[in-house]
Amino acid sequence: MGLGGQEITIRMTGCPNGCVRPYMAEIGFVGKAPGRYQVWLGGNEASTRLNRLYRDMVKDPDIITELRPLFARYAQERLADERFGDWVARVVWPEQPRRPPTDRLAVAETEHSDLQFEPRIPCMLSGQSRPEGDHVGGTGAAAPATAHGRPSRRSAHRPARPAR
Repeated sequence: MGLGGQEITIRMTGCPNGCVRPYMAEIGFVGKAPGRYQVWLGGNEASTRLNRLYRDMVKDPDIITELRPLFARYAQERLADERFGDWVARVVWPEQPRRPPTDRLAVAETEHSDLQFEPRIPCMLSGQSRPEGDHVGGTGAAAPATAHGRPSRRSAHRPARPAR
């Protein structure tokens, strides 16, 4: 195919929460049922661009059949030093019909397809992701400070307890 030595970021998970970041890989596989996967395409090497759903509920043995024509086209149509995810965003995305925004990822695709996102890390307390280097609030905002000027132990991760 002419792609020997070409590096492509591929991530696969059975968890729809995206813990292994399949939604930012050049190719991401997300398990939907035993032996069936969603195929997501178009993330970038730096993991700053969300990919888009290419196919839903692809059977395990059919994954190669779905990807082979794309790899053949990529080998023929790519620009010099163009990575697979960048080629997908430039060539394949415009060919795909836009799906209605029925879930939050579709809404993010629709409303923010031109934005670049900063890498995020998962928060061990809440399971939410946050920007790298942000060790206080889960949304990038600092937690409320105490009278001593130090961050409060109570932050966006733990709501205040109701008064008794």
